[in-house]
Amino acid sequence: MIKERTTRPYGSVRKELLATAIELFANRGYADVALRDIATKTKVHLPAIYKAFKNKRALYVECCSQVFERGTREIAAEIRPELSDEANVLAYAAQLTRVYINEPVVAKLAQRCVLDHDHELIDIIMKQAGSAYHGRIIEILERIVGARAKRCFFAISALSYGAIQLSAFRLPGESVPDPDSVEDISLFALESLLPQINWQEVKNLNDNSRARCDQTGSV
Repeated sequence: MIKERTTRPYGSVRKELLATAIELFANRGYADVALRDIATKTKVHLPAIYKAFKNKRALYVECCSQVFERGTREIAAEIRPELSDEANVLAYAAQLTRVYINEPVVAKLAQRCVLDHDHELIDIIMKQAGSAYHGRIIEILERIVGARAKRCFFAISALSYGAIQLSAFRLPGESVPDPDSVEDISLFALESLLPQINWQEVKNLNDNSRARCDQTGSV
């Protein structure tokens, strides 16, 4: 039996429920977490959880939306109209990798959604947290890969996350990205997914463009 603690403000309880649910969903996945698990860990009765959230699905959607909102402004800022389509995809992959490294829970939940093939949830989240960049990246990818754009969008996420994990097992001399290099990881992911594009050349052009802008700005 769960012994609930002294009455707390509704906002405080809701915040604690979300924090606990995010941790459990990220580590165990949607299917392996029950509302009773969250109730036990937070010492909040199930009726109170149902009062705060309609059901487990509603709680999961809110957890994912809250987590994925982190970093979306930074990602959106990297997508600029003056860049080529390929340069924008590279910038997106690099910033996404940076968010994954700095916010591990974002990476875990993102991969849970992809591995669970929860396309309905992904669409909901993209309309909420990812609306600032999702549509623009899809349009850019459509110009590059056509009808495979949406699949490619999620593949970039999966490959970036996979490259980060792979980097942890890097040995000297192996052609595995440096775990401390966002650029190495994003290049590795894009070269694996779209090998027909010379991503190193795209990166070099971006670097040269930034250098010229820095020189102009310093004059």
